[in-house]
Amino acid sequence: MFSMRGRQVPKRAKLKMNRVQQLSRELLSYLDKEADCAELDALSLPTGARLAYDVGKNPVVLFPNEWSANYFGETNKLVPLSALPVQTARD
Repeated sequence: MFSMRGRQVPKRAKLKMNRVQQLSRELLSYLDKEADCAELDALSLPTGARLAYDVGKNPVVLFPNEWSANYFGETNKLVPLSALPVQTARD
């Protein structure tokens, strides 16, 4: 794990800041914002999928195609995906 703006980030989500990479991604799905680093590291990502964070620090999975997203859903049945960021109730 490493820290990004005060938040612990899984190694898998580490970005290479020394060069710009153009990624070919077709689908984006949001994960539960409350998921901890250990849970995110334990995900079984299909080939070509990447774990990342949006500007609001919400964890997302970037999928190269629809098949890849469907495969993720089948192999990670306990991990809910959302098309929109998951909102938490405010006190």
